Amino acid sequence: FHALSEFDEVKRSCRKRLDGHNKRRRKSQPDITSGNPVASIQ
Repeated sequence: FHALSEFDEVKRSCRKRLDGHNKRRRKSQPDITSGNPVASIQ
């Protein structure tokens, strides 16, 4: 069993990694952006 504070720290580090990974993917693939709903609808 782990303390909730430990889980929060893990989530934070994972989110930071995912955020950096997503930013890199957006730069390399400008056509595929999940943050732009209009592009996905058309």
